[in-house]
Amino acid sequence: MGSAFETVCKQYMMRLNVKDRLPFLFDDIGRWWGGNPITKKETEIDLMAMSKDNMIIGECKWQNEKVGRQVYKGLREKAAIFPGRDVYYYIFSKSGFTSDLTEETKKDGRVTLVETNELFEAPNASK
Repeated sequence: MGSAFETVCKQYMMRLNVKDRLPFLFDDIGRWWGGNPITKKETEIDLMAMSKDNMIIGECKWQNEKVGRQVYKGLREKAAIFPGRDVYYYIFSKSGFTSDLTEETKKDGRVTLVETNELFEAPNASK
């Protein structure tokens, strides 16, 4: 189900992009897998959307546990692979988010937490 959930998250982001409901309009969206020059390990990014100067890095979690702060920390580390762009983070979760992640991300306007029910709602036409 993880792969199907990633596809649904990607389609959601594409709908938001068409409606101009993201921090920027992206030109390209997909997954990324490659070598991390910082950690010297293979790294996977579930969802990556880019324009010339901006990028969205997303994590899609289809699991029964709530997503915690460690996922956000991991996304910030992955963003370091791509310097020179403003980065926004989207975290998608089947089961919701821990209170510590919710509190931490309230302080950072570049993070959006998306629960499953939101994926199927029609985004509003206005910002």
